[in-house]
Amino acid sequence: MDEITYSDNQKYPVVALRDGIIFPTTENALLFGRGKSVMAIKHAMDHGKKIILVMQKDAKFDDPSASDLFDIGVLAHIEKILEGEKGEISALMLGLSRVKITSYISESPFLEAEIEELKEINEDSAEIDALIRHINTELKQAVNLGKGVDVVYLMNIMSGATPRQFSEQVAMILDLSTKERQNLLEELDLLNRLKKQAELVTKEVKI
Repeated sequence: MDEITYSDNQKYPVVALRDGIIFPTTENALLFGRGKSVMAIKHAMDHGKKIILVMQKDAKFDDPSASDLFDIGVLAHIEKILEGEKGEISALMLGLSRVKITSYISESPFLEAEIEELKEINEDSAEIDALIRHINTELKQAVNLGKGVDVVYLMNIMSGATPRQFSEQVAMILDLSTKERQNLLEELDLLNRLKKQAELVTKEVKI
């Protein structure tokens, strides 16, 4: 796949997600039914196919404003869309990078914002390798105990991913609250993120 680039301070449509989000380097299909979300995706399809995904602080809001959203999200590339009979859109999204929303340009007819890319710390170390082995072992145990995991994600995790890719794929399959998911998204240090994931997957196995 060709590298997809963008510049800081460029504006992008924003889609609010109630409780889940894709992580950088991961791919997933998401369903959008709210009017603003559908308009944002259609606009993005006509203007570079890039969009900002951010989670709501409270999932109960049907029409969240900028203040109802977290500041840290993911810039994603829309791989393809499928429009439903009732106006909803299923979109296959590829996460590109962690970004911070610096300002909102508009909130109508859909949210648009300027962003800056967040620089991550991804240094290799023996401790990172050990954490990956530990998480792998715990994940296998969780699956053996009945944890439902998408086969594609499991194959990606087990098949020679880089430490960063491993961490992002694991984040997608953990059973997390919105706060825990956002916490992993905001953690820019790979070592610290893997430490948190090790605790979370161990907790899942115990449950």
